[in-house]
Amino acid sequence: MIPQRLLKTGKTNLFLLFIIGVYTSCVYKGDMPAPTGLMTDLLTNPQEAVVSNANPRFSWIVAGDTSLQTAYQILVASGLEQLKKDEGDIWDSGKISSNGSISVGYDGKKLEENKSYWWKVRTWDQAGQVSEYSIPQKLNTGGFNGNNKKWPGKAAG
Repeated sequence: MIPQRLLKTGKTNLFLLFIIGVYTSCVYKGDMPAPTGLMTDLLTNPQEAVVSNANPRFSWIVAGDTSLQTAYQILVASGLEQLKKDEGDIWDSGKISSNGSISVGYDGKKLEENKSYWWKVRTWDQAGQVSEYSIPQKLNTGGFNGNNKKWPGKAAG
C-alpha cells in the first residue's frame, strides 16, 4: 500500500510536469520563424529604388518573441531561380556567428552597375535552432560613381 503522503507528492509532481510541458509548448513551437523586415542600405523597398553603393548593407528583423539571434547566413544571387534553390551564386556568407542584424556589410563578388540581384537571410537562435530563409528581396544597383544612373535594363537618359 502506498502512503497518502507519497500519492499527494506524486500527483503534485505530475501536475508540475504537465504545467511545464504546456508552458514549453506555448513558448517554443519547434519551428523558428523566418526573419522579416528586410532592408538594403536601410531601404525597405529596394526593388523600387536604385542602390548606388557597390557594397550595400543588409538589415532584417529577427522573428519570434523568444528568439535571440546568435548567427546568420546571407545568400545573394543573380536571379530568383538560384535563390529558390538556396544557391548564392554572387555571395554565400556561410554561417556567421553574430547577433548583428542591422547594416551587415556585403562581402561577396563585385556587384555590377545597373543590374538586379536577389537576397535572403536565415538566422540561428540561442538553442542552435535555424530559421527558415526569409522571403527573397530584390535589389537594383545603379551607377556606383554617381554618373550614368539608370534603372537596370533601361537606357540612360
